[in-house]
Amino acid sequence: MKGWMRVILVAAIAVVVASPVYAQDMGHKAGRGLVNVATGWLELPKTIHDGSQEENPVVGVTTGIFKGVGKAVLRTLVGAYEVVTFPVPYPKDYAPVYEPEYVFD
Repeated sequence: MKGWMRVILVAAIAVVVASPVYAQDMGHKAGRGLVNVATGWLELPKTIHDGSQEENPVVGVTTGIFKGVGKAVLRTLVGAYEVVTFPVPYPKDYAPVYEPEYVFD
């Protein structure tokens, strides 16, 4: 039992000591993830609107619904992934996993 307590203590100290090194980029990754989880559903109306502007309203609504649902699910899942993995510097230097970085970029 004492062995596990030492391992946990060493791990906790390592996290506390290492966290200031990544604080700036790590915080941005966590914030980006939270924003994408909260606003992922906005991909649906955005995709419908973009399709209506590029083609015509009928095409925008019909194809926009399917594309928008797919993009919304993807952005929300990527946001959740970034929230869970924010301390890990992957991809390199906390780069965004999904482009554009936010729904309205």
